[in-house]
Amino acid sequence: MRLTSLLNNYTLTLQMLWSGKLIRMAALASRVRACCRRRLHWPSRKVRNTFIEYFKDLGHHHVRSSPVIPWNDPTLAFVNAGMNQFKGVFLGETQREYARATSSQKCIRVGGTHNDLAQVGTDTFHHTFFEMLGSWSFADYFKKEACSMAWKLLTEVYKLPPNRLYITYFGGDDALGLEADKEVEEIWRSIGVPSNRIIPFGMKDNFWEMGMFGPCGPCTEIHYDRRGYPLASHRVNLGVEDVIELWNIVFIQYERLKDCSLQSLGTHYVDTGMGLERLTATLNGKTSNYDTDLFIPIFSAIAKASGKPAYTGRFTDDVQCLDTAYRILADHVRMLTVALADGMFPEDSHKLRRIIRRAINVGNNQFCFTHGKNSLIELTKIVAENLGEVYPELCGQLARVHIILEHEENYLCEMQEKLSQAWKDLLLKRPELKNVSDLQTPGLMDGIQEITGNLDEWKNCGSRLPGHMAFKLYDTYGLHYDLIEELAEIYNLSVDQQGFYLALTEARLRTKMAGQQKLERDQIFNKEKLFSDLKTSNIPITDDSFKYQYEYSNGNYEFMPVKTKVLLIFHDGKQVEKSVGEGIIGVILEATNFYHEAGGQEGDIGRLCTSSSKISITHVDNVNGYIVHWGVLEEGELCVGDMVTTTICETRRMGCMQNHSASHLLNSAIRAITGLSCQKSSHVSPDHFYLQVRTYQALDHTVIRKTEDLVKMVNEMKEVISVQPDGPIMYLFKTDFGRSKATLSKATVLAGQRPVLVLAKSEGIIKGRSIMPEEMLVCGASASAWMTSVSQVLGGKVAAPRYQNPLLVCNFRSQKIDHINVDSKLREALEASEHYISKFY
Repeated sequence: MRLTSLLNNYTLTLQMLWSGKLIRMAALASRVRACCRRRLHWPSRKVRNTFIEYFKDLGHHHVRSSPVIPWNDPTLAFVNAGMNQFKGVFLGETQREYARATSSQKCIRVGGTHNDLAQVGTDTFHHTFFEMLGSWSFADYFKKEACSMAWKLLTEVYKLPPNRLYITYFGGDDALGLEADKEVEEIWRSIGVPSNRIIPFGMKDNFWEMGMFGPCGPCTEIHYDRRGYPLASHRVNLGVEDVIELWNIVFIQYERLKDCSLQSLGTHYVDTGMGLERLTATLNGKTSNYDTDLFIPIFSAIAKASGKPAYTGRFTDDVQCLDTAYRILADHVRMLTVALADGMFPEDSHKLRRIIRRAINVGNNQFCFTHGKNSLIELTKIVAENLGEVYPELCGQLARVHIILEHEENYLCEMQEKLSQAWKDLLLKRPELKNVSDLQTPGLMDGIQEITGNLDEWKNCGSRLPGHMAFKLYDTYGLHYDLIEELAEIYNLSVDQQGFYLALTEARLRTKMAGQQKLERDQIFNKEKLFSDLKTSNIPITDDSFKYQYEYSNGNYEFMPVKTKVLLIFHDGKQVEKSVGEGIIGVILEATNFYHEAGGQEGDIGRLCTSSSKISITHVDNVNGYIVHWGVLEEGELCVGDMVTTTICETRRMGCMQNHSASHLLNSAIRAITGLSCQKSSHVSPDHFYLQVRTYQALDHTVIRKTEDLVKMVNEMKEVISVQPDGPIMYLFKTDFGRSKATLSKATVLAGQRPVLVLAKSEGIIKGRSIMPEEMLVCGASASAWMTSVSQVLGGKVAAPRYQNPLLVCNFRSQKIDHINVDSKLREALEASEHYISKFY
């Protein structure tokens, strides 16, 4: 017994000693790993730059991020992918001077096909705003090169272990007649990826589409195993956070048409995209995108502003969790800062207003932000500081962001104070309704009652709001689609989007609404069908560059006629070779000088003439580049192939030009006086123009007077420039601005690269501004010395605007003036300025 006891004690002692070694060895290994992590740390800036430089070295042209406002693309609410700015290239509508491109694109996803809003804050990787690292090939390389480039960057440059990477590819779709992408499967095998890590998936996961319509194609994705499982193929595309998608490589081969069919594109393209936030987290060994330098500074600012406990990174099912609120607020502040800085207005985007109001409510409810403290505004400064180096517009437009945010917060506060008692009672039952973006929508209460009355039925049918009911909410109660989606989310429903748009299309067909009707003196034609027929007939689009050509002499504009060929004739809605007799005809020419309605300006009227016929043109229409001249055949007959002379009504064109210029001038003046404005609509005709703007301060009599004075000042400056086309300009404005502020910089910029010195009576004193071209500095001239010659006569202060060179630009502010002698003093000052500048001319 004693021997056994001794042996047991001895064994225990050895185990304890060995255990201690194990503990010490584990501690040492931990320190080594920590040291390696510090050494291999990847700041987001380095991750972004490494990606761009890698593809630049492979011959890709670096393209700057476009704004998040889609340009000329009504199918999108926001830019949601890096390829958006290249959509025209993929459709064969435009070309780029380079065949390869790379960029870091600002993207927003809060609705439509790609909507990440519901997941924001509740998981580790969804965001409303993110940066898409992308690379593109425009008919240059294709699948093999794209896969190889991606694999090399991840494994050799970023040093991700290959045994943690998994590949997916398109497995085909029998219903659409699309075969599996066996080519790309074989490419990955040739690169060295084991077969059990190459997995096929269907349309949902491996066929990429930007929206309901547009370019699309099969894709292959690279996924990363965060845990390091021996084999994790079965966890790919499950939506779990331990095996995540890193990179999507799309092979754009098709276009999704409006009838939902797929049409092959004539040329193949490569479009790849990888989220910066997700990649940065992965390279730093983080399991959450929020644990990176893209979010941590915002968390710190929130904690400092609120006094709440610091962010801990906890994830729970409780949406009221403080860490969840941290993530939602940080995400939304990034999104709204970028969207507002890029020129978007809440009035133009229900989705943006929804995000702004949600951020305000989270700040107020979870972090005790109080109205008037500008806590949200302070957070936007952190975003601009974090991203301003790569997106400088964030810093340049911060003042704009702050004006809009302050207005939105004040507006929301006032609106919530005026809520009806019925709405307040409803909020007690469903507090989350407080975040609804459009509380002022008249039919909101009735729409909610419609939803709650059918809620049990819909819950039993897959928790789906039927498309026809979504259309009823839209058509009967006046709720826009974004608001319907908001309400559905609050009641844990998904919207049958396809059913909604089907019902909407049917309604439009029944009422002959926009897109299906074009009335030309009781004549109806379908634009899309016409364009398709013209394209099939190989008729070239109309050269309408002549509409910009005119001659100007002695204050008069002259628009020269154009001689051109008739390519196509419509008579009573039918295509004909020859037109005779009465009825509306449409004529497509090889070239034209007629201006079609665009930018709010009405189109031209005029005549088409041959040696034996006359056509009075009453309207001009643009059908995807084909200019259709609608009118009445007054004399003779017109045949395809005839040569005609096009003559526009010059009086009408001049009236439109003058009013169009006036509308731009007024819009610019309002923006300059109020600090920020948003043009909602405009209409320009020969005898008047209409301009609707949204401002962030009241357009009272003082603002209107200042606006009128600014317009007068600019017009005065234009007249001076036209009379004196070259040489230095010295001018005293006739407009007396009284107590208003004269914005002289708006006038001097019109002179271009010429020496300019202007003076104006403003705010009870004399103000001035001088501009000196840079090339004149070598002669010894300077804006400050020029303006000093004026100040020596009038007395006052000469100083350069903040951050500008006093040799190039200077402002002047006089002392209080003696109104009795002011005119003689101003003449003397202008003479002194002329004496100074004459030394250099």
